[in-house]
Amino acid sequence: MAEYHFSLPFIGNIVRNRMKNIEEIKKVNFPVLIIHGDADTIVPYDLGRRLFDAANLPKRFYTVKRAGHNNTYELGGKAYLEIVESFIQEALMLDEISH
Repeated sequence: MAEYHFSLPFIGNIVRNRMKNIEEIKKVNFPVLIIHGDADTIVPYDLGRRLFDAANLPKRFYTVKRAGHNNTYELGGKAYLEIVESFIQEALMLDEISH
């Protein structure tokens, strides 16, 4: 992420807290919901998509139009809540089936 925000070739060597989300999400073995604003200036939208692509199934990606990093809930409105609710319902059904 530091390399994205600061275009200095050596910045990756300075930053100590490395977030290896792409590698880590491959270890997740339960349903994943990624909600991302397409106007996010903190975590670029394409990084959210790459994270989703690397995740195991079952997974869902929901784009909130014109939303940044911290206002997806506000701008998502009723549709946002419906996505979250349906995701939880599906995850619970999968859990019941697997037990």
